[in-house]
Amino acid sequence: MAIKLNDRYLAGFVAPHEYDGIKKEVSMAHELLQSKSGAGNDFLGWTTLPSDYDKEEFARIKVAAEKIKKNCDVFIAIGIGGSYLGARAVIDFLKSPNYNNIKKDTPDIYFAGCDISAASISELVEICEGKDVCINVISKSGTTTEPAVAFRVFREILEKKYGKEGARERIFVTTDKARGTLKAFSDEAGYETFVVPDDVGGRFSVLTAVGLLPIAVAGIDIDALMSGAQDAMVEYSCDDIEKNAAYKYAAIRNILYRKGKVTEILVGYESYARMMNEWWKQLYGESEGKDQKGIFPASVIFSTDLHSLGQYIQDGMRNLFETVISIDDGGVEFKIPYDPANIDGLNFVAGVDQNCHIHDFPDFKDRGVMMDLGRNHVPTLDNLKRIVDILSAVKINHFELYFEGFPFAYASHPKVWKNKDVLTPADIQELDAYCKTKFVKLVPCLNAFGHMKHWIQRDEYRNLAITPDDPNGYLMPWGYEKGFSTLDPDKPGTWELTKSLFDDLLPYFSADLINICCDETFEITEKAKEGKNPTRVYLDYVLRIYNYIKQQYPEKTLLFWGDIIQRHPEFFSEVPQDLIPILWAYGKESPSLETCQEYTKAKQYYVCGSTNTFCTIAGKTDVMIGNTNTCTENGKATGAAGYLQTKWQDLGGWDETCVSYPAP
Repeated sequence: MAIKLNDRYLAGFVAPHEYDGIKKEVSMAHELLQSKSGAGNDFLGWTTLPSDYDKEEFARIKVAAEKIKKNCDVFIAIGIGGSYLGARAVIDFLKSPNYNNIKKDTPDIYFAGCDISAASISELVEICEGKDVCINVISKSGTTTEPAVAFRVFREILEKKYGKEGARERIFVTTDKARGTLKAFSDEAGYETFVVPDDVGGRFSVLTAVGLLPIAVAGIDIDALMSGAQDAMVEYSCDDIEKNAAYKYAAIRNILYRKGKVTEILVGYESYARMMNEWWKQLYGESEGKDQKGIFPASVIFSTDLHSLGQYIQDGMRNLFETVISIDDGGVEFKIPYDPANIDGLNFVAGVDQNCHIHDFPDFKDRGVMMDLGRNHVPTLDNLKRIVDILSAVKINHFELYFEGFPFAYASHPKVWKNKDVLTPADIQELDAYCKTKFVKLVPCLNAFGHMKHWIQRDEYRNLAITPDDPNGYLMPWGYEKGFSTLDPDKPGTWELTKSLFDDLLPYFSADLINICCDETFEITEKAKEGKNPTRVYLDYVLRIYNYIKQQYPEKTLLFWGDIIQRHPEFFSEVPQDLIPILWAYGKESPSLETCQEYTKAKQYYVCGSTNTFCTIAGKTDVMIGNTNTCTENGKATGAAGYLQTKWQDLGGWDETCVSYPAP
């Protein structure tokens, strides 16, 4: 069974140069292990154990295993920690976690002395009644509480049933070679003993008599096991992380740990991997948990634990990473039957082997589409629901409604939307509820800083513009445009207007995201004439909006368009963790990888493309596809937290909605 390391899902989390940076540390660690010269070098016998082991004792283990299989119905391995976890993991993995319940020609195997539960040991005593029993006590000293107690119990049972002479043939001891209470007691009693090597720590001892005797009793070929271990020892003997998967795994863990990923979750999809996960936790927990440092090892078995811990893994603290054990061939084929009634709607998987692998993992956790409602086109509620159906079908989980001008019935400003087609609070609530049934979150996207032209054109708000009195308009990137679009953060009344729009709109959206926009505030450069830093004025107002909304909705994350702050990336460091800049770029080969890398100076960011249907009737499909591909590729490569596809309706939105469908 070959083991391969798949690191494809690390793109965006670990960059190629980070591997280069850690190679020297890997080589140093390799040299310490190979030369057995570092701290703790007297416990490195496990590194060469697959070839450097006691062959005579190995032969005795096989003889003892055959004797046990012939003489008993129940075999009890008594030990705790590394004295039982490795053996149990191997037996469950190679045989079955239901080993004791399936038909076989080997004894049932139970593990005792691994807890202090009176109920556990009492039940096991009851199980043994009327059956022939052999035991293997595994303890280097013999004085560890849990196995010592269990050994007392079952030694007494065997001696009462078979007498001391008979019990001697049924008790096998794995302990220190020459020292310790258990070794002295065993020699005196005449028990057959096996050795826990001095230079192999308990958690690494599965390939010694500690693990090999119980494994052999289960009918597993320990010659083949050691042969595989020898192959692995050779395969993992070089210090090149591109050739040594074990070292590359170690390098990845260290890189992620240094980025604050302090919890690793080992994921298995088979019940027979559960005890292997437990053994893995001991290996890593005991090895790394020192000096108030180390990655915390946790484990789950999916899909069972998806219904308990899945929620936390997906939406809890972002201080963890997952390592998934995927088994290509479990040796079992079990096809899902066809049901003529199809009461569960699952006939589409009828005939599929339940052991198959479906790789359907999104590159972005948040996958959004934004629809512009602000330029002469407000869809009906029925049409919006149909769009949600389409988005849900292609795994889009974020539907954003863009509000510019007067597409919503603002309670504080009834005059501006009177006699217009608008969405009402009731419409939003109904659509929000519908989105939930399709596993799509409905996200508000409100401009209340830039893109305020519709408001500023009205007499009651004209004085809130940064440059309301210039008859020539203002020079935009596309030329002079009459009418102004940016509110002046310093003017009385601006904050009251901004605040009222958010107050009127936000209560009707239940999603955990809010897009506060704040893009294309071109006139903000006029603040330089007042001796102010325009970007400073801009960011201060963005943060004022952020702080106000967070006071009311502390659990929500805010997004904003990053085009202004992008020009001065030194300000990214001031952006809070839950205020996420969106890199928007709509060219066929945009955004560049370099621009995406610039956004990584923020704590997290979204990448954003476009359907490229604005200012057209038939759209620009080639540009849309090129832009979408570039956004996703470069966003994924740089660790973007989400992807957003925008459908803008500049100059009226004359295109049919279907023109945009290929993009999502």
